[in-house]
Amino acid sequence: MKNTLLTALLLLQVILLASRGGEDSPTSAARTWGVALTPSVALAPLTPPSDLSAWLEEHQVNPNKAASTLSLNSDDLKAALKGAPLNAELAGELSAAVASRKVSALTITEGLQEEGEEGAISSSISLALEGELEGGQWRVKSAKGYPAGAAKVRSALTKLLGAELGSVMATRAAHHTKLRVSELTHDRKLTFTVGGEERVWFVGNAKGNAVHVREASSEHVYRVRGLSVWGDMNVELNRFVEGPYFSFKDASSLEVSGPGERTMGLKMEGERWQVEGVKAEELDESKAKIFARSASELRLTEITHKLTGEHQSLKGVEEAKAFGFDKPATITLKSAEGEASFELALKGEDAYVHTPKSPFIVKVDAYKVRPLYKQTLDDFLNEATQQARAQAAEQSAAPAPAVNPAPAPAVNPTEAPTPQGE
Repeated sequence: MKNTLLTALLLLQVILLASRGGEDSPTSAARTWGVALTPSVALAPLTPPSDLSAWLEEHQVNPNKAASTLSLNSDDLKAALKGAPLNAELAGELSAAVASRKVSALTITEGLQEEGEEGAISSSISLALEGELEGGQWRVKSAKGYPAGAAKVRSALTKLLGAELGSVMATRAAHHTKLRVSELTHDRKLTFTVGGEERVWFVGNAKGNAVHVREASSEHVYRVRGLSVWGDMNVELNRFVEGPYFSFKDASSLEVSGPGERTMGLKMEGERWQVEGVKAEELDESKAKIFARSASELRLTEITHKLTGEHQSLKGVEEAKAFGFDKPATITLKSAEGEASFELALKGEDAYVHTPKSPFIVKVDAYKVRPLYKQTLDDFLNEATQQARAQAAEQSAAPAPAVNPAPAPAVNPTEAPTPQGE
């Protein structure tokens, strides 16, 4: 009787698991973050080729161009469309890629953090993206609409939306603060815009390579593996901006003009940089190399200002004077392929850069570019030459040694004539 009851209970459990697909069922679609946002993108493994083609077309993806459109492995997808079994990994990648195309905006906001011994609350920082991934026209809304790299946005969204919502860690609001997914206590707040509707999720850091996530309208908290608050949800601008702000490879010459009357020229001779006006034997080649390298690639740290128009140069542009562009330095790099230039300005401890016709003024690492603005020919001299010149200057400035004048020869006084008649 006991064995019969146990068998019946096991059979009932199997039936219930099969009826809902089961977490380990090869035909069930994983409940990913993307499926939670847009349930229509759910795609189960082993989906027949005809159904896979229909699913792609339903989501406005041409099956013949799906691999390039969704940035997936073309061989695996082609095989699945021709009849090969659709495995769980590819089904998840397809689902996440299509879900990312449904997102028209994403805002990542840091949670408020306590600072210092007094427990002061730091202000939160947000990074807001908006655009249509389909057209590739993504912009960083929180950075004055600066262009974002479509590939970087696609990669970030696909990884987030492909993450599987794992174990349910809590089902009551009483646990939200401890798991750092409450409205007031969280590490990140993610706001997705899907179909014109905002969907808010709170994220808390968890042990290991995992996070806790909760949709604002739900009390359920999930553990998600494979994501990091600091890595996958950081708010650094460069994470979404394409490449360096300015880059020029294989330069053969470099010209500097400004501020004021300052001019300098560097040329590549063989494999070494030479500085015009500095003798080869007096030049510190490492300084010339570092100088040229610092001009060849600039990474922005902040979008400071969006100009009211495009300008070839900011000298004389009134709105740019606040950033020091009334006294800019212009750096021009040339190679056999062409040339490029940028304007550099210093204001206090900050450095700003502008490229011709760009509507943006950006902040860059002042430590790296300050020599481009201030360095003179004397700063390229090697140590031996500097020491020799310093010694020569000291000697020329030293007072001449005192010379004692020769004593005047003794002169015998002329005897007075004897008066006559005495």
